[in-house]
Amino acid sequence: MEFFKENIPWIFSGIGVAILVAVIGFFRKGKEPQSNPKENSQNQNITGNQNYQAQSGHDTVINVTHVEKDKAVMEAGKIKSDLLFMVHKIQRKHVRESYGESAHECFTADNLEEFNQNNILEKVCESLSTDTVFLELVGKWQELSLQERKSIISEIRKTYKPTWEQLGGISSDGQTDAGQSAERQIAGVIADLVEKHVGS
Repeated sequence: MEFFKENIPWIFSGIGVAILVAVIGFFRKGKEPQSNPKENSQNQNITGNQNYQAQSGHDTVINVTHVEKDKAVMEAGKIKSDLLFMVHKIQRKHVRESYGESAHECFTADNLEEFNQNNILEKVCESLSTDTVFLELVGKWQELSLQERKSIISEIRKTYKPTWEQLGGISSDGQTDAGQSAERQIAGVIADLVEKHVGS
């Protein structure tokens, strides 16, 4: 006690307080359990890897789904484009382009009568029934959804030029009434043929 009485000013001075704090801190540190830095590092790595893998797997599923949908849309679009091209090609073969009112400049009523007398629609069906390109398209078509198939068939049936009256003027962008009738019949018979094969 005499020691403390004589040294109170020194104990509570800056140096004394610093020494006491250091001593207390030393004993407290010795009592606290020490963590394993290696274990902490491993835990962090495991957690990080799990999060990354989970996120990566989730993203992969989403991306694959989008790719498959895009691929299906592109395939359906290509089938439609290829078939409509065939329809236009057959129409151009059997229906004269109309660009003027003279008989030699348009598809006339007489031309339509000749078109029917020559059984052009039957010949178109016979030709397509053995056309490898057409049959290949129909085979791919069967893999599409019912909605996609119906949509494309609807497009085929509407593949013909507007009449000059509908267009509002005489132009090769349109057709005579007779010309539109012939084009409409060709589009219709091709759509029927596709539906027969597809079984829609």
